[in-house]
Amino acid sequence: TRATDSAEWSRDVDEVGRVRVTTFRDYRGPGVLLRINEARTVSAEQIGLVREIQTLTNEPDGLIIVAGPRASGKSTLVSAFVDLITRQRNDHVITLEGRIRPVHDSRGSLVSQRELRGSAAQAVTAARAALDENPDVLVIEDLRSPDVLQVALDAAGSGLLVFASVTAASATAALERLVNLCPSEQRPNVRAALAEHLRGVVAQVLLRKAGGGR
Repeated sequence: TRATDSAEWSRDVDEVGRVRVTTFRDYRGPGVLLRINEARTVSAEQIGLVREIQTLTNEPDGLIIVAGPRASGKSTLVSAFVDLITRQRNDHVITLEGRIRPVHDSRGSLVSQRELRGSAAQAVTAARAALDENPDVLVIEDLRSPDVLQVALDAAGSGLLVFASVTAASATAALERLVNLCPSEQRPNVRAALAEHLRGVVAQVLLRKAGGGR
C-alpha cells in the first residue's frame, strides 16, 4: 500500500453520529472503512458518577487526573466531566483528544474540540497554542510525555482547570507514572507542583454486569 492511497476524515451525520472514513488500497484495489461513533454525550448521571466526584467540576483551577487501565472508559468519564461543565458553567473549554467521539454542544460554555493525531512534540505545540486562546478549562486526553505534563501543570498553576487522563491501574500508580515520566533531576519539582495544584484523581475500573454490558 502506498502512503498516498490512504486518507482519513470525519463527518457528523444527523441521527447517525460521527462517521470516521478511512480509504485505502490493497492488492484487490481501493477500499473504504467506516466507523460510527454516537454523537450524543453520556452524562454523569447516566454513568452513575457520585455527587462527590461531580463536584470536581466546580473547582476554579488546578489539575484533575482520570486514571484507569486501557479500555476502561477514561474517555467516557472525561467526556462526562465536560458535559457537566457545559451545563453548569459559562466557560471557554478546549479539549485535545486523540479521537473526537461525542461532540459537545456549547450550551452555556464555548467548547472547542481538537484532534491530536501526531507525536508528543505536536501535542505540546497544540497544548501551548490552546493556552494562547485563554481558555478557562483545558482537557488533555493523554499525558504521554514530560513536556505535555509540564504544560498541564503550568496551565493549572496559572488559574486554569485542567482535566487529563493517564493509563494506570490506580490513583497512586497514576501519580507515580507522571513523576516517572520526567528525568530524575526534574522529579522533585514535579512532585512539588502536583502537591500544590492537584485537586483530585479519579481511578476507574469497568466491571461486567450480570445482565450484560459493563
